[in-house]
Amino acid sequence: MGTKIDLDYWTSLVRNSINTLTLANPVKTAFGSLFGMVIFVLVHFSAKIELLPEKSLEIIEWWYFVILGIFIINIKNFYYQINNRDEFPLGIQRSFSAIEKMENSGNFTKKEIKSMYQGVYQNIVKRINVKDDKATSIKTSNR
Repeated sequence: MGTKIDLDYWTSLVRNSINTLTLANPVKTAFGSLFGMVIFVLVHFSAKIELLPEKSLEIIEWWYFVILGIFIINIKNFYYQINNRDEFPLGIQRSFSAIEKMENSGNFTKKEIKSMYQGVYQNIVKRINVKDDKATSIKTSNR
C-alpha cells in the first residue's frame, strides 16, 4: 500500500500561500513581479551580448521569471508558513494544555471547560497589538 496523502495539510498550505501572496503581502508580491521582470530583462540582455547561449532561453517564458521573483521576495513568509503554522506563544500553549488536563480529569463540566477556553481566547484578543486597523503582533509574555 502507498502512503496516505494528508489533503487537509496540503490544502491548508496552498490556502495559506495564496493568502500570503494576495492578502497579507500584496506589496511584496508586486515587488516580486517587478523583480522577476528585471531578472527576465537581464537574462535576455546577457543572451543578446552573448554571455548566455540564446538557444537555452527559448523554452523559458517571461512568467517563469515573474514566479521566481515573487518566490524570492516572499521566501521568508513561505518559510514561516511552512515551519511555524499553528504555533502559539508558550503561555497560550500552557493554558490550552492545562485546560485539556482538567477536561480529561473529568472533574469539570463541559460548561466550565468552555468558559475556560473562552477566557483564554479573550486574553489572546486582548494581547493583539492593533495599529492602523491591522493586527501587527501578539504580545508574547510567557507567564
